[in-house]
Amino acid sequence: MDNSGFVIRSMDRKEDFTECESIQKTISPLNEVGIVPGYMMELIGKHGGISLGTYEEDKLIGFSFAFPAYTRKNGYYLFSDTMGLYPPYQKRSLGFAMKQEQCRQGIEKGAKKIVWTYDPLLGQNANLNIRKLGGIVNRYELEKYNEVSTSIGVNIPADRFYLQWQIHSERVKKRVFDLEVPKMRYRKQLNFKSITKTQLVTKIINQYGIQKEITYRDLFDIRLDREEPSLVIEIPYDYKQLKTDFPIVARNWRLQTRSVFNRYINEKGYRVYEFFQLIDGDERRNFYLLHAPQ
Repeated sequence: MDNSGFVIRSMDRKEDFTECESIQKTISPLNEVGIVPGYMMELIGKHGGISLGTYEEDKLIGFSFAFPAYTRKNGYYLFSDTMGLYPPYQKRSLGFAMKQEQCRQGIEKGAKKIVWTYDPLLGQNANLNIRKLGGIVNRYELEKYNEVSTSIGVNIPADRFYLQWQIHSERVKKRVFDLEVPKMRYRKQLNFKSITKTQLVTKIINQYGIQKEITYRDLFDIRLDREEPSLVIEIPYDYKQLKTDFPIVARNWRLQTRSVFNRYINEKGYRVYEFFQLIDGDERRNFYLLHAPQ
């Protein structure tokens, strides 16, 4: 989409940092980690981090920020903590545009890489983080934040992928700046061994007094003994909707995929290398591609 009407730049006005708090409140009423204060984003932007704003006619409508980090092994790198847009501006490729600018500034600042975490069951995030940006997941973190309770009291553990964005690599440069992004959707079954098996389930639910038929995929079998060089793992097509309609099923997805990701990523050293969709009749299905350690 043409985003020529928007400007992405470093924030420098106090009112913009304050506005970032308002944006967070509109998109994360139950934010697991809480609202990041504007003054902290301002300090981070002045001391080795990156605090970006997205503007429409000089009005702030989105932001992202990354704070500086250091280890003896990696030296100076960046941890990308929070990114958000007011709801009317979401799904307009502005998140990708902010990441482009974050990548440029990270390279200019001499950061070795940028890392962040995200929910592995959210296909929209996986599409951006893995396929479009070229990130690679090398760690699965159990219960990164407090469990999230649904409206009917079902607690879902807040596990996360730990993503490495190697901003100096050819993989990232080709996808982020040359826009050479792999194909998203495939109509034929790909020749990869699947760790998970799923089945379609149809149920009738009552929403606000109206009977509604819902069809979703549920896990019924997982394999923890595969040794192939490449493996695929299926995740729900719309995990957010699943949490709303069938939170118990959503919790089942979390717990079963937790065992899979922990086994193959944390214990066997596989890396999440790609994300794609398979068109199965009228249905779209989400998959991760994992590669074994070299």
